Amino acid sequence: REAGERYRDLFENANDAIFLLDEQRRYVDVNRRAVEIFGYTREEFIGRSVFEVIPPEQAPRSEAAFRELAEHGQYHGFEGRVRTKDGRWLDIGVSSSAILRDGVFAGSRDIVRDITERKRAEEERKRLLEAISIATEGIAITDDQDRFIYVNDAHARMYGRLPDELIGKSWRDTVPPEMI
Repeated sequence: REAGERYRDLFENANDAIFLLDEQRRYVDVNRRAVEIFGYTREEFIGRSVFEVIPPEQAPRSEAAFRELAEHGQYHGFEGRVRTKDGRWLDIGVSSSAILRDGVFAGSRDIVRDITERKRAEEERKRLLEAISIATEGIAITDDQDRFIYVNDAHARMYGRLPDELIGKSWRDTVPPEMI
């Protein structure tokens, strides 16, 4: 009984959403964080298929991940999307371990993290890097010791070099002494 209480406490108070699914990919149990993140009540989750809350185009990848889980007992690093109760789509990262009964696959334990903000930041970074790399003005970023850590093509052309030839060098080593 005490072990069961410790398990339930850990399950309910985890920082990530935790889902227990049966072999038909239906929710059997969810923790408090899952309810907070996705907006469905525990009762609304229970019995619902995971395929009801993911985009249809994700279903083949999700099915392949479940097959991997059944064959290998776990998977990590799955990224996908889930629709919240209010209709928003969240980007998620999932790690899962198989639930076995008498050696037979009976479902999964899924730890799900909302990675929406991380994905947005990655996309923004990608857009900014693309804009910087194609800028016609020279752009360079240096570290605290004045070494180049980023140089766009336009900046490298000003020195008659390729960007990779400048990375790691001090800007002081790339200009004539009279310009310092």
